[in-house]
Amino acid sequence: MGPTVVYRTAVSRVLGVAAVVLAVFALAYFAATGGVREVLRSGPLVVLGAIVAWVAFGLPHVTVSDGGVTVRNVLRTVHVPWPTFAGADSTWSLTVRTTRGDIGSWAIPAASGFAARTSRDVAGQAERGVNANTVALAIGERHRALVEGGFLGRATVQEVELERSWNTGSVLALAAGAAAAVVGVLAG
Repeated sequence: MGPTVVYRTAVSRVLGVAAVVLAVFALAYFAATGGVREVLRSGPLVVLGAIVAWVAFGLPHVTVSDGGVTVRNVLRTVHVPWPTFAGADSTWSLTVRTTRGDIGSWAIPAASGFAARTSRDVAGQAERGVNANTVALAIGERHRALVEGGFLGRATVQEVELERSWNTGSVLALAAGAAAAVVGVLAG
């Protein structure tokens, strides 16, 4: 019925990419000034910092599709199928209300005062003006369109549950980065 839209703030994307770029420059500097020994000693700490920034800012997002809302936070992802959806709130950050409890989104903070006064258009907000207000409105519009289209509102054959999963790639990257940083510090 509608396209799948991924929402994340432009600032979060910039912070994640900037951390990775800075880590690459730092590693190049270490290699140029101290050689391999300095890269092995100090590099893991820089890489760990880049991993933390990327996992905290570059990866979290909210996806809205005909199948529901998926909230990818730092360590966990929760898929909210439409039959469990009960509403969306934008008080402090985007919160998806469900029949099984509330799901907060790390990726979509509340709007600043200026952004709240200037955001008028919900369509096309995936690339600009993303905040809790615009995403909550987009979620509400998608839900309303699915209800009006006759896709929701009927009884389900079986009970529908939230789908929760660990972001194993993020957890493993953080663990590996932390282990490498400890080894680098102890070896140095």
